[in-house]
Amino acid sequence: MWDLEQFPYVWFWQVYGGGSGYPWYGRTYNLALEPWTSMPNDGVQEAVKNGTAKELKAGETVETDLVVVIYTDKTQISNIDRQGNVT
Repeated sequence: MWDLEQFPYVWFWQVYGGGSGYPWYGRTYNLALEPWTSMPNDGVQEAVKNGTAKELKAGETVETDLVVVIYTDKTQISNIDRQGNVT
């Protein structure tokens, strides 16, 4: 769970044996879901062009919550609260 107003997009990425340089030397295997502020993954200039770039003014901060739960029970999930409780 994350703040969809701050991070309206999610990127799915994986590395299978990649990261050929230090410190992984091709030994890393990763799979991730990552909240993002903008799209596509063509750099900040493209995000500015398409209107999805977020702008922080000097001294401005953003705070948000991110809750991750790995749940293996076959019961249907109706909610996960900010403390990670599953109902």
